[in-house]
Amino acid sequence: MLILILQEIRELRAELKAEIQSFKASEECLPHTHPMPSLSVVATSAHHAGGTAVRPSHYPPSILWNIHDTRSDPHVVLQPKNPSRIPMASALRHENGDVVGTSLYKAIRASGKLLVENVLFKGIPKDITFQTHRRTKRFFMDNYKDTWDKVIHQYEVEQPLLRLCAGHWKAEHMLGWILANMEAHERKQNKREMAKRSKTQQKEAGEDEVITTSERRRRNCVVENEEYESQKEETGELRECRNGIHYHDEDVEDDELLITPESHDYRTEATQDHRTKHPTPAPPKKKRKIMTKT
Repeated sequence: MLILILQEIRELRAELKAEIQSFKASEECLPHTHPMPSLSVVATSAHHAGGTAVRPSHYPPSILWNIHDTRSDPHVVLQPKNPSRIPMASALRHENGDVVGTSLYKAIRASGKLLVENVLFKGIPKDITFQTHRRTKRFFMDNYKDTWDKVIHQYEVEQPLLRLCAGHWKAEHMLGWILANMEAHERKQNKREMAKRSKTQQKEAGEDEVITTSERRRRNCVVENEEYESQKEETGELRECRNGIHYHDEDVEDDELLITPESHDYRTEATQDHRTKHPTPAPPKKKRKIMTKT
């Protein structure tokens, strides 16, 4: 029993030492012309600075006080490709270390989304930087630090479970998830609007349906065949020969015959005429050997 009491005294002494150091650091940052703040102001500024790096003894390790505790927790499954993106649905805990329920997590997420839309976005001027860059957590932390800290502080006041950590990593990661989901939803909505606009333009142009790739290829083949047939009729018209056999100017050579059903009766005459013009040489005669008896 005495050992436990001594251990608690040591932990309290370490926490008190850390608080004194943080108080001295904040005192050095204040201008000398300003008076010393009251105890209430000091308590508020210390709370706004976030939780201490050392987990208080009355909280269990499963509360995930430090962000590195999520790596060893069995309920938190990190992605191998992006281990820094912590799934906050399993990282938010009650004071006893239990994982928050689904309904409570949705309420915390909805509260953060309202702060992003009503405070974070409205507190930033709509300049070129805001309109051209992606609205991520890093963007706000690098360019609009004061507004970001204000939203973090208000978020932790509305949702006290976000304060159960070192610094502000739970509130910051929650806002990071909210911003990422809003950005992805906006991209999907823009794609839908572009597809809808393209379909409207096609309807205005006279196309009631979207032409697929296979349909476009089929239509191109039909057009090419029609062009080929029209060109064939213009440049290669059929003509009649003197013996009633039809030739084609392009596809038939001089010595090649093209017989149509109408010229079926002239097949024999045409064949004889062709053989008369181009006679086939007769095969050489074989010499007979005369056998004589001796």
